[in-house]
Amino acid sequence: LLGIPGILPHIERVEVALRHLLEQDTEPNRPHDNAAAWVNAIRPAAIILSPTGEIVAANAAAKSDLGVSAGQYLSDLSVEGQDLEGLRARFVRVNGNGNVHKNAAAKKSAHLDLPPLLRLRLTTQSSPALIRLIEGAGGNPAHTGLVTTLLTWPNGLSALSQSAFGLTAAECEVLKGLALGSGVKEIALKSNRSEPTVRTHVGALLAKTQTNSQVELVLLTLGLMGSFAPAPQNPKALATGDPTGNGNFYHTLLLEDGRRLDYLIYGDPVGAPFILLPSDLGSTRLPVSAEAGLAQRRLRVIVPIRAGFGWSSPLPPRRHIHDVAVDDMRQLMDHLAIPSSPVVAICEDIRIALEMAHCHPHRVTAIISTGAMMPAHTPQHYKRMTKFARFVIANAHYAPRTLPYVAMTFYLLARRVGPKRFLQTVMSDSAGDLACIEDPEILSALIKGCEITLRQGFTAHAAWSASAIANFTGDWSQRLSSCPVPIVLLHGHEDPYSPFETVAEYARDIPGLTLHGYPGLGQLLYPVWPQIADAIERYVKR
Repeated sequence: LLGIPGILPHIERVEVALRHLLEQDTEPNRPHDNAAAWVNAIRPAAIILSPTGEIVAANAAAKSDLGVSAGQYLSDLSVEGQDLEGLRARFVRVNGNGNVHKNAAAKKSAHLDLPPLLRLRLTTQSSPALIRLIEGAGGNPAHTGLVTTLLTWPNGLSALSQSAFGLTAAECEVLKGLALGSGVKEIALKSNRSEPTVRTHVGALLAKTQTNSQVELVLLTLGLMGSFAPAPQNPKALATGDPTGNGNFYHTLLLEDGRRLDYLIYGDPVGAPFILLPSDLGSTRLPVSAEAGLAQRRLRVIVPIRAGFGWSSPLPPRRHIHDVAVDDMRQLMDHLAIPSSPVVAICEDIRIALEMAHCHPHRVTAIISTGAMMPAHTPQHYKRMTKFARFVIANAHYAPRTLPYVAMTFYLLARRVGPKRFLQTVMSDSAGDLACIEDPEILSALIKGCEITLRQGFTAHAAWSASAIANFTGDWSQRLSSCPVPIVLLHGHEDPYSPFETVAEYARDIPGLTLHGYPGLGQLLYPVWPQIADAIERYVKR
């Protein structure tokens, strides 16, 4: 599923739709912030217009491509005269001053439930542009958004479209023509084909992409075109040092492909190293007493902050999240001159540890996993899970495009109620976990670590969604049973997300698994860190 083009761009589009909720929740008396958040979350040129045509908000791309900024008017756009008149007329219709919206049947038949599309010539660009008009932009029903896509066909998009949707070369050529604003007649003339032949290709495109109209088809293609655009660089997003003042001192490694990977080091700075994979929850830190105990044992903790979390670079498009995590870990170990070490994996990060062991068995001495997620592929496996766990897995399997909404809802809830109340909500099925959250030292560690998933101006919803799709699709029990290194599982009997009974079944069936169970504990195993440290010491290289 991660190979489907458009999954990550779709997550970005979800952020546009929901980001204003986060802004509204923190500063409800500043409605213009919603408009600014809406335009700034979009890569291409984007503006928001009031009913009078005044530009309420504009992103940086709007200044360069359209020549406008907030406070100017629709008539100031760098659009050639005749096209500007057409845009103004369409704006009036979309804004409700005409008769377009008075007839619901006419609206439906004209596909006005989709964003209207206009092909325009810009005075600032040699290439034409496609402008989408979006009602209610920024959460204000009176506002209209304009999003402009320069009509250039990126290198590699033809090959991607053919592989993703099974298109023929001829169909891909027609798709390119439609996306660049040409009609059927114009495409036929340029390609020396008949109009009926081109229409046949259009029908095939609709069927293969599962779209219902040419407008839907073009919108889908624009999403793919946007995914080729480089991600905007934020010069403030530098984590080296302690960027939040929480006591997390990050180091930064520039990776071979130009991305950045941040990581933490604590414990004994010259001690025997081990890798800690902190899970999607962001458990990068341990209670103070546990960290002090690791230092006394002369153990050095290295915590890679994987792609999409913290200040590390986003997950690169069209690469599987596990492949990226494994290769980044390999480069980090090379950088720190660590030939091999145990990997401590929390919860679902056992998947990454497994892939690392399979790809680089000489680099991993053992996998030590706390609260490990196990493969779920039988009715009994699912029956033992909480309803929440089944909900996430079902969405990952059958509706992956809904996961970003789920993730953003989680983060909105966490921001609204605070980290402690949020943790109590998601851990409510485990008395052992609730007791851990009431421990001030454990709660402090959880809050300190989770800044890589949730902090002011940032949520890791994209990486969380991609991780859920990767972790909860497919039966990976064979990868578990064929792991070339020892696996030590430490598991609470009350774990609400990975039932102990399921973990025990796998431990009985797979000789390479060693299971240690802890009655009265759930997913959070901080109270037994001395036993976890004992397991680590058995496999570190002194």
